[in-house]
Amino acid sequence: MFTQINCPNCQQPIAINVKRLVAGDSFSCKGCSAKISLAGESSNVVTKAVNSFEKVAAQAKH
Repeated sequence: MFTQINCPNCQQPIAINVKRLVAGDSFSCKGCSAKISLAGESSNVVTKAVNSFEKVAAQAKH
């Protein structure tokens, strides 16, 4: 699952693969090279949210 956020430093869009973000990867802004990553304590919350979203999306397809 992909999403996009604005860089907190320069507001340029940063494309993010949510599953890779939860797995611990970081993403860099092409405008200012700022690094975006997920805080360790947030990983469980984001994982649950992604799983819930995928479950709802799968049900909507049926």
